[in-house]
Order: sequence, then C-alpha cells, then structure tokens
Amino acid sequence: MFFFSGSLLHVNSKHQKYLSLANNKKQMARHIEAYGRGTCPYSIWARDMLKTVPNASYHDVSELDPGRRGLQRTVPLVFVDDELIGGATDLKKYLDETTKRPQRPSTTTMASHARPRHDRRTTKKMRNKQRSTRRRRSRCIRHTTKKYSTRPGPPYAANSDACRGTRKKGNNGSWYVSKRSKNGTFRWVKTRSKKKRRRNSSKKKKQTKKKKQTKKKKQTKKKKRTKKRTSRRKGPTSKHPCEFERRRTKKYRNRPGPPYPANSPACRGTVMNGNNARRYISKPASNGVYRWVLSSKKK
Repeated sequence: MFFFSGSLLHVNSKHQKYLSLANNKKQMARHIEAYGRGTCPYSIWARDMLKTVPNASYHDVSELDPGRRGLQRTVPLVFVDDELIGGATDLKKYLDETTKRPQRPSTTTMASHARPRHDRRTTKKMRNKQRSTRRRRSRCIRHTTKKYSTRPGPPYAANSDACRGTRKKGNNGSWYVSKRSKNGTFRWVKTRSKKKRRRNSSKKKKQTKKKKQTKKKKQTKKKKRTKKRTSRRKGPTSKHPCEFERRRTKKYRNRPGPPYPANSPACRGTVMNGNNARRYISKPASNGVYRWVLSSKKK
C-alpha cells in the first residue's frame, strides 16, 4: 500500500479515500449536545445546524448542571462526548471538518515545504488583474447625480484620493483645480485656461509699456518746471523765518491762503504764496489779529 522511492511518497488514492470516509463516519457517530437560550441568536443558529446532524440534541441552559459549565459564561455551550468545545462558531468549525469531502490526491506527492508552481500564462493573467484593479482605484470617478450635474464646477468629488490636486473641466466650460482649504478638505477652485493666459500676457505687456511711457513724460515735465523755477530765482536762496512755521494739517492744506499762521511773530507783515498760487500779506484786522489778505503785487 505504502512504499518509499527516494524523496517521493507514493500513495494508493483509493485506499486513502476509504480511510478518510471511515474517519468521517467515526466523528459523525459521536454524541453532540448543545445548551442555549431561546432569545439568543447564536443558540438559534446552533439549533438549526444540529437539525441535520445525527446523534445530536438541543436543550435549554436551565437543564445544564453548573459543574459541567466550567469557565464559559456565554451561550450556547456545545459538548461532544461530554467534552466542552465552545460556542456556535466552534460547532460550525467542527461540523465543517467532519463533513468535509476527501480531495483526490495525486499519485506522487511532493514534500510539504514545496510550493505549487504556476504556469507563465496564469501568472500573467493574475498580474493583469492586479494592474486593472489598481487603475480603477486610482481613477477620478465622474458622478451623474443631480448635485454634481447641475452645479457649475466639475462633476467629480474634489475630496476623493484620486481627484486631489487634479485639473478638471466644469459643467460651465471653465477649468477647475482641487485645492486644500483651511479646514483640510479639498475643493474645486476656478483657474484660467492656457489660451486666456496668453492673451492676458500680451495685454499686460501693452499696459506696462504705456505705464513706462507715461512715467517718462511726467519725469520730463517735472525737470522742465524745476529749470524754470531755478531760472526765475534771484539773490540768496536762504529761507524766510516764516517758512519754518509751515503747517501740514488739513485746515492749512485745504484753504486757498498760505499754509502758515498769519498771527505768528515771524509771519507778521510778510508776503507769502498761497495754496492757490497767489500772493498774500499778513495784515492786522480791526480786533488786532493778523490775517492773510490778497496783495496787489504780482509774483
């Protein structure tokens, strides 16, 4: 029946089948008892499993002796030949092992540590399946619900892992990018298309040229004005003492007269230019207070 040749073990397949069937019959001949509660779903499950099993019985927990219970406090309690197995899950494992059909072994069985070899075709198919599943997971999925189809933004979930940082076209025809907000969630933010950027760049160049030209014109005008003023001045360029008392508040800046206090001792009786480019003289009024009065003299 059994004989060794080198490292391989040759077994008669028919004899092995008969041995496995005999072992299964012996295990099924064992007496199985289950104790549970009527309201417990696991005890109901165990009761249903034992209906098709011979030499099996189901009882209520109140009929069980406390000495047989042991350390287990949950229900159901399953006993096989007066030995505690466990609960409903343990009973299912036991029944699966006993009712398992014997597989037809090969005539020559290799050692247990040897791994099964796959053909090249099967390995290629498995790799292709794995790649396809990865691509599906990493793809930004389009939604067709009312929420996504009616809004102006793209019909995609911006906060999904596949759509984060991507650039998509919205329902209104403009482009959007999913960017991170302050609270950490990603949202669609509107961006300009590439064609519009080129047009705007040309417009910006024209605007910058115009600004440069206007700046140059203003600078040339200022230079001409300064030349004229310097040519008109005669004598020493020392300042009048009244000029040191110039005021820069709103009251003095907005009035037509000079921005100097007319009643100060340094400005009394002097002639100064006003904010409206006319000449004024500080003269005393009827109450003795000095005020700016238009002078008849020209500049």
